[in-house]
Amino acid sequence: MAKFVLSYRTQDIVGRFCRELSLGKDVRKDSLELLVKGHELLESAQKRNAVVAGSVYGSAILNNMPRSIAAVGRVAEVAGSTVLARYYDFVDLGLMDAPMPNFYVGIYCDVLKVPGKVQRDAKRIVKENLQDLRAPHKWAPGIAAGAVYAAAQSHKVKLTQRGIAGVAGVNYATVSHWYSKLK
Repeated sequence: MAKFVLSYRTQDIVGRFCRELSLGKDVRKDSLELLVKGHELLESAQKRNAVVAGSVYGSAILNNMPRSIAAVGRVAEVAGSTVLARYYDFVDLGLMDAPMPNFYVGIYCDVLKVPGKVQRDAKRIVKENLQDLRAPHKWAPGIAAGAVYAAAQSHKVKLTQRGIAGVAGVNYATVSHWYSKLK
């Protein structure tokens, strides 16, 4: 069987996304490798940008250079939820592991510039509820967003569900849903 080769257009898109997100050559290389291994996603996707965005998002995580779903979505000109869905396509193919919610808590707290006590409490909230959650990796961004909101509320830090949702790349109703489950 012949090895799948990415089009120059797809390679250019990966390079542009990585440049605009200030990601290094390792992320670009890993993203291209993911796209070759998961090439059937490109063949079936109507929007190439969304699949490439999912691979760049996942590769950035693998290289400890995570970017928010919203930031990747802005660069790719697709919704954050679409980036997340395409990322999980790669997870479902077994090409990468999905991070757990506490991974996202740190990112969201850094972007939102909240005090360290909010981040610590949000991680504690996730940890205390993790056993009760089915497939926490699948809902990790929403769980993390709900935990950050719950921790912020307990410390009287003014954050809105919509503000957190914007950073997390999820709908504000998702933040509300997880907040109610976690508080």
